[in-house]
Amino acid sequence: MDILKKVLFCAVLSGVVGGEILRFDNGQSVAITFLDIAVILFVGVTFFINLFQQKPLVITKVCKFAMWFVGIGIVGLLFFIPKLSYYQTIVAILYAIRFILYTVGVFLSVQLLTTNFKKQIPYFLSGVSTLLSGIGIAQYLWYPELRNLYYAGWDPHLYRVFATFLDPNFIGLFYVCGVILGIYLYFHKLKTQNSKHKIIFGFTTLLNLLALFLTYSRGAYLALLAALCIMLWRGGYKKLILLVFGGLVMIIAGIEFLSPHSEGTKLFRTASIRDRAVSLQQVTTIIMHHPFLGVGFDAYRYAQQKEGFLPTNPQTTHSGAGTDNSFLFVFATTGIVGLIVYLLMTWEVIKVSYSSKSLSGHVLFASYIALIFGSFFVNALFYPFLLVWIWVMIGVMV
Repeated sequence: MDILKKVLFCAVLSGVVGGEILRFDNGQSVAITFLDIAVILFVGVTFFINLFQQKPLVITKVCKFAMWFVGIGIVGLLFFIPKLSYYQTIVAILYAIRFILYTVGVFLSVQLLTTNFKKQIPYFLSGVSTLLSGIGIAQYLWYPELRNLYYAGWDPHLYRVFATFLDPNFIGLFYVCGVILGIYLYFHKLKTQNSKHKIIFGFTTLLNLLALFLTYSRGAYLALLAALCIMLWRGGYKKLILLVFGGLVMIIAGIEFLSPHSEGTKLFRTASIRDRAVSLQQVTTIIMHHPFLGVGFDAYRYAQQKEGFLPTNPQTTHSGAGTDNSFLFVFATTGIVGLIVYLLMTWEVIKVSYSSKSLSGHVLFASYIALIFGSFFVNALFYPFLLVWIWVMIGVMV
């Protein structure tokens, strides 16, 4: 029984590596990835096995806030249903179910793994981020653009690392989490004086850094800077913060100077800023029209259609179900009530991880802060591949 749970957890990690490449799209704004299937099987089978094993579960405040958040989103959806078709209502409910599976479901399922296996999970995650960084660098060298998939709604991302996520911003944030984990594992092994482990984690951290820099994602750069400052401050090395800041600025400036010229590699590009300004205007309009309970979780795509921001015919865009700011997305879909609950959940994750003395607690705290910074540029806090990282770490920590 325990072996089956371990195999399915490894399938989840394989789904993260597969990214958007292992994606099946029905052409009607619904897509399912291999990761979705793996998470459903991992959570479902683990809970079924636990009916016989009867292992105790810790239902934390974070879990309760997550369930309250989705509950509020469903209540808001009930008020918005008259404006939706039957199919659109089903799709919106499926988004809510997926969020619960990726948060509470993954968290509780990781708890039910054996203690010895859970101790190895940080190393598995480090392996996943390293593999993705290797894939990203190889893609940068031999497959530097996505123009052939433009018809399917993917941006070209010329001369940028996008790996299997097909998006430099999201894969960049995943690399940030990998860098954080690599640094903590390096210094954790440094205490054991094991030179082999020091070399391995030093190499993986540098590989993640290289892949991160080649994404040319400004949001990921800012998230990395925030994470490193948090780690130095927490470790008592406050005087090094300015040095690290200056070093990162010089490295990023050097990479831009030496990089191939395209719109995506310009750190001072304005096209993405204009796009985010339009996205901000649109989400603000929806919030103003539905301030209390929002449009429901997740009917945001259909709310945009009702406002005339998206065409009503089947979409090829992959960003219609969200906006370029996670907290504004929460506000738009669950209103001020849901935003308050989500902020309470966010605070609880930060508080619990900050007070934890474990390796996973330190990694979770820095990773979550980094993703919060990244979430002001993309919808990072609701991106499935990043949700897995956060909620697996929460499960390991508890």
